[in-house]
Amino acid sequence: MTNKQHDVNKQGKKEQQEAQERKANRRTLITIVVVALVVCLCAGGWLMWNKHRFATAKETCAQTSDTLRVTMNEYNNLVNTDANDASGITADQVKDPKTVKTLAKELEAQAPEYIACAADNMKDYDAITNKLNDQISWYKSHTASLQKAVDAVEASKK
Repeated sequence: MTNKQHDVNKQGKKEQQEAQERKANRRTLITIVVVALVVCLCAGGWLMWNKHRFATAKETCAQTSDTLRVTMNEYNNLVNTDANDASGITADQVKDPKTVKTLAKELEAQAPEYIACAADNMKDYDAITNKLNDQISWYKSHTASLQKAVDAVEASKK
């Protein structure tokens, strides 16, 4: 083999090697791009899922707050109408004076302080919703017990 042929062979091998390196670099680049796209899609999906959960927590809190307002209004209407009228009845005007004491005790109950649905994260919205549900339970139970006390006073009138 002459020097010229040897140089041509070397050059051909060198070109082949460079072509293989370019191919390998291209594959690496494609792999990196695909992995980056998958990571971006996963991150975007996770962000959308969290955004949806946050919006759902916020909406649930707002709906619970509306339910609480309705329950509060029912309780306050009872306090301001029938319970107010029945509280004017004295122990001398009823057969069972305990009914008047029971009504007075029911009217002394302290309603829970209203909590607004204002939060920065889903965890806080969930905590507020739970507190609002507790308040709904309080209002429902006290509305029922107050109505029972009012009915007892009315039924005991002489």
